[in-house]
Amino acid sequence: MKWDFRLTKAEWLIAPIGSIISAVFTIIAMVNHPSYSPYVNYLSDLGVKGVSSWFFNSGVIIAGICGILFCIMLYRRFRNNNITFLGLSFVALVGVGVVNETHEPFHATISGIFFGLFGLSLLLLRNLWKVDKNLFYYSILTAAIAISFIVLNDIPFLEHLAAASMVVWSIMAGLKLAANKI
Repeated sequence: MKWDFRLTKAEWLIAPIGSIISAVFTIIAMVNHPSYSPYVNYLSDLGVKGVSSWFFNSGVIIAGICGILFCIMLYRRFRNNNITFLGLSFVALVGVGVVNETHEPFHATISGIFFGLFGLSLLLLRNLWKVDKNLFYYSILTAAIAISFIVLNDIPFLEHLAAASMVVWSIMAGLKLAANKI
């Protein structure tokens, strides 16, 4: 039996919803973390203690779970095995929220896997986004920023830039899929 899998517009919004929740929770964590600075601190510093840790870790876990669901839908739509790398990056994102910075070197490894697989997957999947030039070029830019953070690991602001570009990418991809532009 062959399944006819059609998603409604609302179902594609899982990626933007997860990204927005994560971004809002991260901002709340930043506001509640004394002396936090994106120029000095890595994002994971928000997940160590206090109220900020609850917001940051919860937001990251929610974004990861929504990303996994998004990848399942992407695979069912496009049947591209490279979507597995994007899905694994979201599994790693859940791991970032579960294994905080006090558990080194595990946390740094999981974080590196997230940024690396996310960037790699956007490069591998670039042909899926060619229908929409804005998403295509933004995918390449986001991949370059994510991979740059791994290479130049000692620049906290670059991590913030990579995370923000990933949030924007997730929102763009989800909205364009919901509008049937891809």
